[in-house]
Amino acid sequence: MLVVTPSLARQYIDECTHDDAIMDLIMRPIRPDWVQTLARRMTAGQFTPSASIGLAHYNGKTFIVNGNHTLRAIVVSGKAQRLPVIHHDVKTGDELRHLYATYDRGLSRKVHDSLRAYDATNVLGLSQMEVEGLLASLKFMLSDFGRSSALRREPVSDVDLLEIAQPWATTMIEIRMALDGIPQTGRRLIVRRRAVLSSALITMKGQPEKASVFWPQVASGEKLVRTDPAFKLREYLTTTGVMGSNASQITEPSWRMAMTAAAAWNKFFDGQKVVSLRLGQGRISFKGCEDVALPARTVEKLLEIA
Repeated sequence: MLVVTPSLARQYIDECTHDDAIMDLIMRPIRPDWVQTLARRMTAGQFTPSASIGLAHYNGKTFIVNGNHTLRAIVVSGKAQRLPVIHHDVKTGDELRHLYATYDRGLSRKVHDSLRAYDATNVLGLSQMEVEGLLASLKFMLSDFGRSSALRREPVSDVDLLEIAQPWATTMIEIRMALDGIPQTGRRLIVRRRAVLSSALITMKGQPEKASVFWPQVASGEKLVRTDPAFKLREYLTTTGVMGSNASQITEPSWRMAMTAAAAWNKFFDGQKVVSLRLGQGRISFKGCEDVALPARTVEKLLEIA
């Protein structure tokens, strides 16, 4: 533990590099309102430190990888604080990214910040929204479409999830291209819900030609009759929210929404008309996509969480 005075905090801030290309890319922006909140707590004697100050030394430069807001609050409040200050010697830019992404992950680092640190948008060739949607969908598949608690017992790390995502990035781009030109309101029915996007990913990977017809129909609703599977799925999605999402309409658990999407796809694949979507029993399956390898952890990871 070290007494970090306002002058020492200012020294750390001034000595650290802020215009380096690496940290410009991965650092989340400073939030002045949060600095002021912390400063007020320090002034009132109500500040309880819950993390350390992390300084990384790389290539002759110093980077603040944790505690940026806390240091600035010490300067603003003028109140010294006893804090652990940890220095890290870093050998590569990738090691610096990883250190920032995983620092204090359980307490304050958001998934958005972690993925930015790993440069996920460039690695996958997707927008930030697409990256977050893809990873949420893959985690949903890893949890047996929301029916397994394994990921709650042993969460998959962001770096492992990014590796799992790479074979699916092209499929995500194909979904984007299939939905190009459709208004955002329709596209959101698919890309903003993990249960639906996971279904689109699996079918686009297994049956790209058919999926490139089906999902635009669901998103647009154009040239459909009431007995078309795409119409029934669209009707369901526009009137049903995901349980726990504070939706104003009827809500259902995500696994049931995935089963509904699968039921509609299976009818479409078989060229059948429907009066109502009847859900099957057992595991979720998509016709024509039986050979699609769903995301999975390594055997070692599966044994660890069994």
